[in-house]
Amino acid sequence: MLTFKDYLDSKRQMVEMLQQAPSTTIKYTPIKYGSLKLNEKVVGIKCSQTIAVTWKWNNDNELSIIECCIYDKNNQVVSTGIPTLDADRMQRWLTNNTTVL
Repeated sequence: MLTFKDYLDSKRQMVEMLQQAPSTTIKYTPIKYGSLKLNEKVVGIKCSQTIAVTWKWNNDNELSIIECCIYDKNNQVVSTGIPTLDADRMQRWLTNNTTVL
């Protein structure tokens, strides 16, 4: 039988594991022209570019964005920063406007 102390210990272990969890970078290819706001600056997105988003899990079991980089077709950095969209809205935007590489 699980005691309350066991429950608290397992929850503490889970939080520690989430804090140590590595971040994941996923690259996306835009499927249509658009714009994205990074660090309060609007950046135009072209179909020839690549968007690389670095994601990390928070303690609250929620996804957060660490960084977003936009590369041109020659893999030169066009813009980098943190999007003004929260992680959920950013995921929806990426789902609607990009494909995963």
